[in-house]
Amino acid sequence: MAAEEPTTESEKIGQLKGASQEFLIRSQDFQRVTLTFELLDRLEDAGVVSQEEKKRIWVAFNEAVTNAHEHGNLELLSTWRDEPGENGSDRFSEAKALRKDLPPFADRRIWIFGEFDGESLIVKIRDEGPGFVPDSSGGGTRKDPAASHGRGLRLIRHFMDSVEFQDGGRMLEMRKRLVSE
Repeated sequence: MAAEEPTTESEKIGQLKGASQEFLIRSQDFQRVTLTFELLDRLEDAGVVSQEEKKRIWVAFNEAVTNAHEHGNLELLSTWRDEPGENGSDRFSEAKALRKDLPPFADRRIWIFGEFDGESLIVKIRDEGPGFVPDSSGGGTRKDPAASHGRGLRLIRHFMDSVEFQDGGRMLEMRKRLVSE
């Protein structure tokens, strides 16, 4: 006999409570990997998160993973985007192209863990870079509003309910409350 599908919102939430997803991405493989967050899709399918809210969470998630890769594992400075490189591009792009295949940068990994605790989506992202201290103003390290960098942390903080850095800045934990009391 097949199990009955949950019909009420609370039954759907109860069925998803404790659902999680975990994966590792090597920096060397980052550009070849299609980033998916199946747990977020399951929460949308169950009606726990709206399509609009899912888009905002996805932006925060994608920014956080990209930051872990570029600024953590590859140790690229945002300010390099404004500096000319040797080959006609900017210093950031040139260093990224080189470091993505160069040890030790290429061998570093990004660990991603997402979990729904019945009320909130909790996402943890850890890189193997040197870490960093975020700007205490609430944004990233962006000082110039017209700069071509520094928007990622602002977006993450705007779209998520809480954002916390741990392990010297090598781990980001962000939460989004999805179920109201």
